[in-house]
Amino acid sequence: MLSKFGPSTVLAIVFGVLLAVLAFIPVAAVRYRRTGKLRLLDIALLLGCAIYSMALWTYTLVPIPETLDYKCATMNLQPFWFIEDIARSAAKAGGLRLNNPQLLQVVFNVILFMPLGAFIRLLFRKGAIVATALGLLISTIIEVTQLTGNFGIFPCAYRFFDVDDLSMNTLGALLGSLAIIPFARLFQQKQASRVDTVTAGRRIVGVFADILVIFFLTLTMIMTSQTVQLYLFPSLAEWPDGIVYQLVPLFPAFALEFLWVLVDGRTCGEAIVGLRPIEGSWPLLRRVLKFATGVGLFMVLSMVSSSYTMPCLAVFSLASLLLIIVTPDHRGLSGLISGMPMGVAPERQPDAKASPNPPADHCRRR
Repeated sequence: MLSKFGPSTVLAIVFGVLLAVLAFIPVAAVRYRRTGKLRLLDIALLLGCAIYSMALWTYTLVPIPETLDYKCATMNLQPFWFIEDIARSAAKAGGLRLNNPQLLQVVFNVILFMPLGAFIRLLFRKGAIVATALGLLISTIIEVTQLTGNFGIFPCAYRFFDVDDLSMNTLGALLGSLAIIPFARLFQQKQASRVDTVTAGRRIVGVFADILVIFFLTLTMIMTSQTVQLYLFPSLAEWPDGIVYQLVPLFPAFALEFLWVLVDGRTCGEAIVGLRPIEGSWPLLRRVLKFATGVGLFMVLSMVSSSYTMPCLAVFSLASLLLIIVTPDHRGLSGLISGMPMGVAPERQPDAKASPNPPADHCRRR
């Protein structure tokens, strides 16, 4: 029975990984500002939550009918009908066995929502009551979607609506919230002793954030240009050959990173993880050097098609990574050339007028 969920599992993993990549930047920004570090456990939790959220969709709504010529699914509005189904199936098989399809269906409905209860406790620090309520709500949304043929997209339901699924899914969310309690402390992340520490991991995550920003902006530019060409100017040819035209899709990301470094002194990725270079004299010149020997050079080498660019890109990336690790302040190659050590951006201080504790000098003397 579980073999039919193979395509749904593949879709959940593929789209879940994409969702985790999209969510990585905001998660990293929040973690480094609150705790000063991003653990592998946090990344695993992000990946698991993203894949699970996609699994709720793929396991309950996929596969969809390829044509509108299909038999409409029925429904069950009688609670605990699964008990009779299990008993009937066991009678035909000569006794209750673990491979009973009706029993496996019930167990799967419970297991499917157990991660939901666990994630609610781990990510939002909410208990069993909230997990049970959200489990019922999400299960109801899924079942109504199935009952209405994806809210009218299809002429009738193509998946079986079962009121027992609501109760089993809700039970699963409750059990998941309770089962994760002994392990909840492993996922609790306390504030680091020094949030203002520049670590190699923090610098590498910042570099990875820059790569994600460049990738998504460039991909958006390519898709937009191709869409405009396809629907508005179908007679035009594809991008002409040449270095200039190869760099055109990279222009939005190039402009964003350049202006960010020029105005703020740091790249988008460094801003995401809360880092800021320490500038000395001639700050404008240092910023230009930082961009030209860092993220700017990376973008040019990664987009220009030539037999020399790929080896140069590999050497440049490896040298930058090694220097991030070995330099005392993890400033990296661009920091060494521009003479800009790396520090942590100071958090905004609260307004003194709003402080509940007045300064000691303002206290009344006896």
